[in-house]
Amino acid sequence: MIVVHVQHFLTPEGQQYFDDWLRAVAAALQDVDGFQSLRRLRPVDASDECHLLLTFASLDQLRAWAASETHDALLDRLEPFRLKTQRSRIFRAGEPVQTATPDR
Repeated sequence: MIVVHVQHFLTPEGQQYFDDWLRAVAAALQDVDGFQSLRRLRPVDASDECHLLLTFASLDQLRAWAASETHDALLDRLEPFRLKTQRSRIFRAGEPVQTATPDR
């Protein structure tokens, strides 16, 4: 599984718009091959940041989404609110960690 953390830096108006924008992203991703989940992350401290977490089945499927016209059009909708370029980090998720069972 591929996990993507995206950090957007937005004006106060952009922060208010972000949830509506995220719903549009979720609708667009619904039928995208390999898409698994989308979640908003909220920083505990107050800031100008809006975060999201995406999961895809494979890196190729993520790259296909990122290269799509739909993806670009959605990002363009945030442009009026952007304070600086977004940051993204891509991770390959490992298997869940199993807890050790104590010997009895």
